[in-house]
Amino acid sequence: MKIKRSLFCTMSRNQEWQKWLSNKAPDLLKELLETLEKRSCRANKEKMSQILVALMQRGLTDEFEQLVHERFPWLEDKPPKLMENIKVHSTTKRERPITLSREVIEKDIHGVFGVYKPHLLTFPGKMIIQDPNPESLQRRVQIFTRNKIGVDWLIIGDHAYIEYFFPQYRQTMEKVKPENREIAQYRRKKGLPPDCRKV
Repeated sequence: MKIKRSLFCTMSRNQEWQKWLSNKAPDLLKELLETLEKRSCRANKEKMSQILVALMQRGLTDEFEQLVHERFPWLEDKPPKLMENIKVHSTTKRERPITLSREVIEKDIHGVFGVYKPHLLTFPGKMIIQDPNPESLQRRVQIFTRNKIGVDWLIIGDHAYIEYFFPQYRQTMEKVKPENREIAQYRRKKGLPPDCRKV
């Protein structure tokens, strides 16, 4: 698996990543936290690279790759042969094909989310998954939402729109009223039942 090292600075501060590292290699987490105190993005990236090598040496590569695939798909740097062309609506009348990974869709074509930037931490978190196979799409939603809390999702055609919180943000989740979340607002706007999961 190739990793986008340009995103290591962001990844280094992610609490879910730190929790995983605490369970698998607490000594490496200690080193990471010491580096984070220096507040240098360059130092954070270098330390993350060192940690990646250490995990490989300790035989934890498979577990790390599984973590990235399930929780941080935006970190994967996939070669073109593992990517697919999908059509995304542009601002013009014509549609232009662009290449996106299957795990991270960059464009909200149905207007469910007001702002959608999958690489940023938001409350709730937002994810769009596209899959032309209905059963596969449903399965991928279940896999993605596993071990997350406050989950709400809606399938429109071959796109699944998901809102979620990581368990460590339970207190933040409790401050966000379910009826104020964007998927709930979209349902009301379209006259859908509150428990509607598929359009």
